[in-house]
Amino acid sequence: MNTRNLLFVDLETTGLSAHWNEITEAAWILSSPDGKVVLAGGSVQVVVDHPERLSPEAQKINGFDALTHNTRIGTWGKNALAAKIASISEGTCLAGHGVNFDESFLSELLRTENYTPKWHYQSVDTQKLAWPLFLKGRIDGVSLKHLVKYFNLGDQGAVHNALNDITLTREVFLKLIELYSAAIP
Repeated sequence: MNTRNLLFVDLETTGLSAHWNEITEAAWILSSPDGKVVLAGGSVQVVVDHPERLSPEAQKINGFDALTHNTRIGTWGKNALAAKIASISEGTCLAGHGVNFDESFLSELLRTENYTPKWHYQSVDTQKLAWPLFLKGRIDGVSLKHLVKYFNLGDQGAVHNALNDITLTREVFLKLIELYSAAIP
């Protein structure tokens, strides 16, 4: 039996490159290995040092506003986020929707802030878990939006935010595990 807790993570960023762009928002849910019991969670806005690197695509997706972002009360610095992620992720399996993207940004953040990623090398990705549904024509794509619609979990909204996305990702994970568990004798 797997005893590694899952750390569901979702990030909003200023673009697609972990080496060039920055995290603008992070959310996490630490759960039991089966995802059913929430052990901890949180969501923070993160200080952006180079708002000029914001890609038009990222701005459209997450609604980032460079004029007001860094002045929001409670915005975390990069080192505070790195310290938090380092402390809660040790020994966990990262989980998410397209989690390799988030892992690349978290790995780069920890590296630049002098932390070492200590999460397990295996991860859980709801996007990949959804592939059989896509192949069978049950969903039109493997985006979080498609899965939220398929499982009737509400509305992802027009603009992404990390907390909403990670909450929905965990709910999708639970539905996928339920679906696959019923098919496995």
